[in-house]
Amino acid sequence: MHPLRLWVFTALALVATVSGQSDDEVNEIEQIDAALAALTVANLDDVRGNLHLPTTSNGLTVSWESNSPAVISSSGVVKRQTADTPVNLTATINHEAISRTRVLVASVRKAVSLDPFEGYAFSYFTGNSLADENIFFAASEGNNALQWAELNGGRPTITSSFGTKGLRDPFLIRSPEGDTFYLIATDLSIGSGTSWGDSVRIGSRYLEVWESHDLKTWSEQRHILVSPPEAGNTWAPEAFYDEELGAYLVFWASSLYEASDVNRTGSTYHRMLYATTRDFVTFSETSVWQDARMSRIDSTVIKSADTYYRFTKDEGASGTGCSDIIQESSASLRSTLDSWTISGSCIGRNAGTSAVEGPTVFKSNPNDVHGEKFYLFVDEYGGRGYIPLETADISKPDWKVSASYNLPSSPRHGTVIPVTAAELAALRGHAPARRALDTEVLSRTGNVGVIANVSLADSSALKVPAIIDTAAGKVLFAVQPGTDLAALAPTFTTTEGVISSPASGSTVDLRAGVKYVLEKDGKYVAEWTVSAVEMGSPILPGLYADPNVAVFNGVYYIYATSDGVPGWGGNTFYSWKSTDLVTWTRGEQPFLTLDGANGNVPWATGNAWAPTIAERDGKYYFYFSGHNAALNTKTIGVAVADAPEGPFTAEPEAMILNSEAITASQAIDPAAFRDPVSGKHYIYWGNGRPLVAELNDDMVSVNWNTTQPMDGLVDFREGLFVVYRSGLYHLTYSIDDTGSEDYRVGYATSASFAGPWAYRGVILQKDPSQGILGTGHNSMFNVPGTDDWYIVYHRFAIPGGGGYRRETAIDRVTFDPETGLINPVVPTLTSVGPQTVPRKSRRMSRVMRL
Repeated sequence: MHPLRLWVFTALALVATVSGQSDDEVNEIEQIDAALAALTVANLDDVRGNLHLPTTSNGLTVSWESNSPAVISSSGVVKRQTADTPVNLTATINHEAISRTRVLVASVRKAVSLDPFEGYAFSYFTGNSLADENIFFAASEGNNALQWAELNGGRPTITSSFGTKGLRDPFLIRSPEGDTFYLIATDLSIGSGTSWGDSVRIGSRYLEVWESHDLKTWSEQRHILVSPPEAGNTWAPEAFYDEELGAYLVFWASSLYEASDVNRTGSTYHRMLYATTRDFVTFSETSVWQDARMSRIDSTVIKSADTYYRFTKDEGASGTGCSDIIQESSASLRSTLDSWTISGSCIGRNAGTSAVEGPTVFKSNPNDVHGEKFYLFVDEYGGRGYIPLETADISKPDWKVSASYNLPSSPRHGTVIPVTAAELAALRGHAPARRALDTEVLSRTGNVGVIANVSLADSSALKVPAIIDTAAGKVLFAVQPGTDLAALAPTFTTTEGVISSPASGSTVDLRAGVKYVLEKDGKYVAEWTVSAVEMGSPILPGLYADPNVAVFNGVYYIYATSDGVPGWGGNTFYSWKSTDLVTWTRGEQPFLTLDGANGNVPWATGNAWAPTIAERDGKYYFYFSGHNAALNTKTIGVAVADAPEGPFTAEPEAMILNSEAITASQAIDPAAFRDPVSGKHYIYWGNGRPLVAELNDDMVSVNWNTTQPMDGLVDFREGLFVVYRSGLYHLTYSIDDTGSEDYRVGYATSASFAGPWAYRGVILQKDPSQGILGTGHNSMFNVPGTDDWYIVYHRFAIPGGGGYRRETAIDRVTFDPETGLINPVVPTLTSVGPQTVPRKSRRMSRVMRL
């Protein structure tokens, strides 16, 4: 699996340049090595933008060198290429005539090209109650900045776990590279009983941060201190990318008090402060951006041509005659107040609104139904909430309330950004090819070959909605097991005047597929192929991911990540068992709960991910990833039981901390393997860098002298898995991000458990024609006493899957009889038929690991 990118490193190489050291030299080396080990670089396994490369560590100066400066410069400036590119970054510390280095491996993602913007996304909060102080989302109705639909049923998408646990003023920004979104928000809760006075004097000095690559799957929350000690609050943070700096300018409003004013009783006012960041993880020191000697809050910025336009709530009236929104312009983003020219004031009053604040500004998309305009949404906080203002020329503005609009029911201070058609469709919960259209809309498209509202006359037979591949002209009905495929009646609508043969509602035999021919005025228009399958998957009801399968004493077991929680935040592990691979039963209670003092894993506080299990001498060893609160990172732990279903007792400390001599980007995704050749037990793990080490005889610790990185795994991301068959070790792993529909399984083989590995290509990937996406993080097993093999993996849930909404599937694995290699696996909706372990093999107690 693939969670929030952490400040971790992917390779370690400490090289001494002196020998025969004295005790003082040894101490210096230890000091330097500790400083090198303390270096952290965010997102190193998934580089999509400029990196923050620290120039000091533990008080020592650090210099950097890149083996590919055209991709990553020594200052961390990134230029993405046409393919994913690894880059070695060497950190060097020279101190007291001793030089030591450490090599960090960066994985730079290939550059992306965005499609045209054809819609909008809107983030906001809704009021002053506990329920309102969260982040909500809406999406535009097509390419229309004034017509909106609430997402997630009008419920919040993001809530806070830090600080006041209230979220207000969310700001959303797309990276200049195009494929990362950052969301920042105010840490403030009026609904919890905090007064406005206290919120200004003794409020939060933090801002809340999330990031995403698709606007649907969001990282874990980051609670980041940005305001100085003299600040009483940190309100309405926003950001703008400064091309000159190669970093984001993040700005917010703070009231500043004298250090001697301990009780914060003196008079003060809001200034606009700023800091810079490349990654929304590490921020520069704070500077004052706007100090008008009177309060200013809620700045937002847009750039048009070569000019920056800034809109701010001027609470002190600043000589304008009203406490309202002002518009300023400048050729330089970071200029101080005297370099900005006021070009508009009293904007809300002049447009006919009551008191307003919280402006958000954006330019309309090309081909917006209302034409080319600039929009300024303002928050009429004592009345109607957000109101859209518009002007044709931002350099000579004439802001007016839009004539007609339909915003979400109660939006407050937020952000509107443009999105592509695919992003808009994903936000609204469907892919563009699957959009349901009525006859009138169909007719307006001009495409008379389209069908819509596809279903069955007996819709109860459907296990999921019809799967439509518009490009291929195919419809697939995935129906409940036991449904008669030979007697189904598809229903659909066509554009006006188009006739289908067979007609909508006709009973047909869909076992081999039926061709539907569309005609208009007696002439051929299009052809659709309609078929049906019995859908036996997913094999586990509900949302479960990263399945690990094992066979103990004639019973199949699956251990998996409990999915469906934002930020991959599930904190429980259950066991599932079956005797036939078809019917699976879950344990009544979770056997491990990662919830600090409220759970039974002392070191872990959530993110129960990607487990694995091994048996030795009648004991069962369960390895898993979890969030280590003390270290603020992901680590791998182990729990022990006398039976496959537990009860398990977790070791009090994690087993793999990712601070060892050789590390991966993240210590996640363990895979236990008993080598049938040597009889030794090994553990594989890693994100960004694949590692293997031998387990000690106690099975709860690692022999660190045996740790090896593994090469040859093309595009490796995570999810290692190994099995042995007929003299050959087979290794699979996951490629791409678990939130991507292109998440897939790579394959390599070796004559040794640790390689060298020969890459054999991708053996499992998406099949959009079946609605199967995001196939990855697999395990594989052999049915004891046979040469029958199966692969268990997760995919996006059908329908509405993606990110942390994944489900578990199983399919057969076959081998080429000549080469002994695994044949590519075709994912299915049907799943597999029943198979029990032969009676003679049921006494075997073993785990088959791929």
